[in-house]
Amino acid sequence: MKQFSRLHPVVLFFYFCAALGVTMFCLNPAVQIISLGGALLLNLIVDGKPKKRRFLPLLMIPLGGLLNPVFSHHGQTILFFLNNNPVTLQAIYYGLNMGGTACAVLFWLSCFTQIMSSDKLLCVFGRFSPKLALMLSLILRFVPLLGRRSRESREALQAIGLFREDNFFWKLRSRVRVFFAVATSALENGIIAADSMEARGYSVGRRTAYSVFHFSWADGVFAFVSAAALGVVLIVLRAMQLDFYPTVTLKGSPVACGVGLAAFALLCLLPGALQGIAGLVRKRNIRRSLAYGKEAETA
Repeated sequence: MKQFSRLHPVVLFFYFCAALGVTMFCLNPAVQIISLGGALLLNLIVDGKPKKRRFLPLLMIPLGGLLNPVFSHHGQTILFFLNNNPVTLQAIYYGLNMGGTACAVLFWLSCFTQIMSSDKLLCVFGRFSPKLALMLSLILRFVPLLGRRSRESREALQAIGLFREDNFFWKLRSRVRVFFAVATSALENGIIAADSMEARGYSVGRRTAYSVFHFSWADGVFAFVSAAALGVVLIVLRAMQLDFYPTVTLKGSPVACGVGLAAFALLCLLPGALQGIAGLVRKRNIRRSLAYGKEAETA
């Protein structure tokens, strides 16, 4: 297990909220680039060698740059006319920025679903909102479960010859059969889970919370650095914002923007730094153990 995943669930939840909040509410291409780089680094840490299809959301960046000028014609720099509508440079910039925002958010959420398991969500929300914690844990459980049930239903239909993709009609009909099978199974499992929880006395009397997670000094240091970096970003957040129309202009001073970008870069690179420090500590311990072993052999 990676070192970042071993942090306390409250610290992890706070970190993801901070990274996602700044990414979504700050209109600045530099922020999106830093956020996307941090999310990709965290994906590499979690997955090791992720599959190529995991990087498909990157196509949203050029797609946003191509689609936004079609619907938005604001901006001072007109490049050309398309169906008597101006295509402006500022609209392209805004579309690229929005595509980068959506892409970065998807990568952060991908890391969130892999790291924040159901027991961690119960630890975060279990004390003050058990129903919300249960709902989130069930949602995270049903997402991979429905994918697995979909593959099983498709393979079963293929085995009995009812899943065919000869033409568009048969492909649509086969996929509708898979959808109804998965939906029926999901509804049945939901009813069974509700009856089971009611039989075990859920929501009867006062609930207690049990957690196997303990707050350590590493959690405190990580939370302090994350909160400090987020605080700096929030202080200069307005200075980091960009106005794309009619021209691309920075709302605040370049110095304040640079300070905010540096703080946000620190926030996004914290998991990689933590993993690097853990690797160095592990190598040092291995070297010490080997040195003690050699001393014992010579003695």
